[in-house]
Amino acid sequence: VTTESDNTKIAGTNLFVITTTDRTAIAYDPATGRIIGYTDTITSSSTGGATGVLDTKIMSGITYNSLNQMTRYIENDHQLKGSILDVYTTTLRTGISYESGRITGYMDIVTSTSTGGTFTNGMVISDLSEIITMSGITYDDKGRMLNYTENDRQFNPGIIDVTTTTSRSGILYNSLGQMTEYHDYITSSATPGIKTWNDMTNIAYDTVNKNGLMLSYHSVTTESDNTKIAGTNLFVI
Repeated sequence: VTTESDNTKIAGTNLFVITTTDRTAIAYDPATGRIIGYTDTITSSSTGGATGVLDTKIMSGITYNSLNQMTRYIENDHQLKGSILDVYTTTLRTGISYESGRITGYMDIVTSTSTGGTFTNGMVISDLSEIITMSGITYDDKGRMLNYTENDRQFNPGIIDVTTTTSRSGILYNSLGQMTEYHDYITSSATPGIKTWNDMTNIAYDTVNKNGLMLSYHSVTTESDNTKIAGTNLFVI
């Protein structure tokens, strides 16, 4: 049994967040020496520190490609804060693709007790699944995400099957790596014909408590419906 403790401080003019991670139960593949599972117990000053949210992540089923890059894993996440918060979430990530060592796409299948699932035998079982497919991820020279396309499918057989596609571009950051601007183009199978553009700018963060929390932003949302209703189209800003 290997135990790792990581106390990371990220400090700057506008940010001071302490995140503590205790990693235990690290398991290895005896044939390759690669890590195939572990448990992280995480607290952060941004969520109340030691008396705030306790986040426990159990990673298992990790697989790799020939370049030792992770291609699949299962994450069981438990967020707990007394009687206020008690949520289990299971994420199966597969199809992780890379370019120049950076992730360019993957698919997540997510179930959660927050949406009616039941935590049984170490994972969340639910009729409702969220299937998230990320593709076209690009980065700047500092390794920060610039663009991507996300397909988010909410699926419950016979009840709901809705896919929302978001193409995010033009992501900008401040000197602390905090996102300050982005532009989304959104379509949904629930509302065929309607296109939505959401422009987020001037995103500002708490510079007094230096906790990394967003304080303000400017948002402009534009909706357009190409489906004619009684000879008119929808165009709303």
